[in-house]
Amino acid sequence: MKKQDFSNQIIDIMKRLDSMTYNHSVRVMMISAEIEEYLGMTDHQLMYASILHDIGKIYIPFNILDKNTRLTKLERQIIDLHPYIGYSILSELGVDEDICRIILYHHGPQPLTIQDVGHYDKDSIYAKALMLHSIDAFEALTSDRPYHRGVTSKEAVKILTRGDKYDKKVLEYITGVASKEETGESAVHRMCQEDNRFEFVKKIIMGME
Repeated sequence: MKKQDFSNQIIDIMKRLDSMTYNHSVRVMMISAEIEEYLGMTDHQLMYASILHDIGKIYIPFNILDKNTRLTKLERQIIDLHPYIGYSILSELGVDEDICRIILYHHGPQPLTIQDVGHYDKDSIYAKALMLHSIDAFEALTSDRPYHRGVTSKEAVKILTRGDKYDKKVLEYITGVASKEETGESAVHRMCQEDNRFEFVKKIIMGME
């Protein structure tokens, strides 16, 4: 597949995302890029995976994504399919397998993914998936959603550091971001105020192949 055709297919799919999911993905990508620079990561797999991590949500009904009350068990199970759906979409398009696996595991292993894809190893791909999971959670906490108001970076750090489910290097970085925060507005959101986000995203995707 030609590079331009590949990029256009990915962009056409991203245009089908609802605005909340698309903007969330852009912000997660921006944080990932900052963390890659902070940690000296040069393969950009984390950044590429981050912009595409929720692409599977194009097949999740919007009335579930936009629900402002507690999800039912079935609705939660439907949403939980989005990493597998995203993996399937991107694999068929020929996206790098490592990037696809980071997306597949960004909410941890699930029986369906283990059954269809293979063994869940705690390798470098798992480590990047855990980083993406951590960034994803941080951005979600600091953004307004139908079901909650966003909190400040400092408040998000307090929430994420209560347990051991998140990547320590990511927490180290966002703790530094939170310490520099001067207002109630998320410092991450200030990093993401580009006027032409879509053109920026297009450049990132064209760099993937």
